Amino acid sequence: MQLPPNYTTENAESAERLADLIAQLSDSDLLRPLEAGWTVAAVLAHLVFWDIRIVTLLEKWQREGAIGPSEIDADLINEVTRHLFVQLPPRAVANLAISWAGKANQAIAALDARTAAEIVTKAPYVRLDRAHHRRAHIEEIVAALGL
Repeated sequence: MQLPPNYTTENAESAERLADLIAQLSDSDLLRPLEAGWTVAAVLAHLVFWDIRIVTLLEKWQREGAIGPSEIDADLINEVTRHLFVQLPPRAVANLAISWAGKANQAIAALDARTAAEIVTKAPYVRLDRAHHRRAHIEEIVAALGL
């Protein structure tokens, strides 16, 4: 098993779409409230968190030579981090979202087929398909702002 060939392309396309969206957002757009106490900037910080997580895990596994499941309670993490993310400087978060999407894409694209297959098999909580997550939040932001 290996990464579907479209992961790299779709991850790149989603990062480009994210960057295009962010370029359109004003500072007041970034502060726009969303459901459940989130803001647009906090949702972008959420994306940054999950992209940093995958880069960090891939670096760790490369150093240690062992891939593990890395189980987490995503709902709990999201609820806890939301309280932090709404306090972060919105424009800085927007810039980080673009930067870390690129870093995550590069780290995933650099995987060889064997390692990618091992991650898919042994670490189901590590999503190499970053595009799916980004698209969901891009659509949420677009809908909220009426873009």
